[in-house]
Amino acid sequence: MDPLTFAPALLSLLTPYLIKAGEKAAEEVGKALPQRAAQLWQALRQKFDAKPAAAEALTDLAHNPEDPDTQAAFRKEARKAAEQDPAWLQQMTGLLQQAQREAQQTLKITGDDNTIVNVGGDVNGNIVIGSGNKINA
Repeated sequence: MDPLTFAPALLSLLTPYLIKAGEKAAEEVGKALPQRAAQLWQALRQKFDAKPAAAEALTDLAHNPEDPDTQAAFRKEARKAAEQDPAWLQQMTGLLQQAQREAQQTLKITGDDNTIVNVGGDVNGNIVIGSGNKINA
């Protein structure tokens, strides 16, 4: 994984967990995460604690994970860390991939005429579910 795609992938994985963790202190966030995500968080904390701006970006992310400015500051610090330390990036990429696999959900549907809808990210507009539905503009 390259440094430019690394930080957005981290955010994509960690943000839902951070939102769920709520207002816990940044040091306690790791305890509320699934195992691999917690390992990622601890590795980030260890790396970022050495630099005040990076540590602040991580703490801010823990307290306000949905804020676009907070996310941008985190992406910047994660990208810089990844560019400066390729070995760390490689280690983190492995953890990230494991965490992504851990976070995947599996659903088994049996029967006739089943409808499955999986929506992620920001959704705008209409979502129509069912058979023979029409949207009239």
